[in-house]
Amino acid sequence: PSLEELNLPQQLSRLAVIESLVDPIAKSPTGSLGMWQFTYNTGLAYGLSKNFYRDQRKDPWKSTKAARNYLVDLYGVGWLQGDGGPGYHDWWLALAAYNAGPGEINNAMIMEKTKDYWVLKSISRQAKRYVPQFIALCYIFDNLHLLGFDEVVSYEPIPDFKDTVVTLGGQKNSLTDLALAAQIDIDHFILLNTDYEVVNLPAGDYRVKIIAPDSSSLPQ
Repeated sequence: PSLEELNLPQQLSRLAVIESLVDPIAKSPTGSLGMWQFTYNTGLAYGLSKNFYRDQRKDPWKSTKAARNYLVDLYGVGWLQGDGGPGYHDWWLALAAYNAGPGEINNAMIMEKTKDYWVLKSISRQAKRYVPQFIALCYIFDNLHLLGFDEVVSYEPIPDFKDTVVTLGGQKNSLTDLALAAQIDIDHFILLNTDYEVVNLPAGDYRVKIIAPDSSSLPQ
């Protein structure tokens, strides 16, 4: 379900701009990865697996779903969790916890005896700046014309895709071999399968995304 279908703030989708500039392979100095900058442990808790050849934190679709679910848990959205579910019930605290981790925010709230994000003093500088950055970004997106952006650049849409399983033989297969087995050119393969990250793939079955035969949005 989309944010709109879940009655969640549409602006939450813009967090990906702050986190990674919407780059599915972005990596932070601390090891957070992907469009939504998941740590390994948090990603695993929200269904993003990792093995020696792929990391689902770099999958735009799976990581976006995981980020949505994480934000739902941080806020404590009652109609999704059931009445009385845990959470901050405050979007500023939830956003700060998404950035800094619930542990840091919880410790600050306990130590300072407040649930007001705007008066917390013991959180990190990054967490203090995160919510104001988000508010500023939303203002920019909502007022592009006031800021002189009369023409908004549009991009080619991602083509419609479907999941399929392909089988590789041999012991040292490249991503090009995987693309050939999936009958998709390497550029489109990399566009759709950003979670693959090694060159030498052993023999076996691999689940990949390929362009749907009836896709009307093929990149040029």
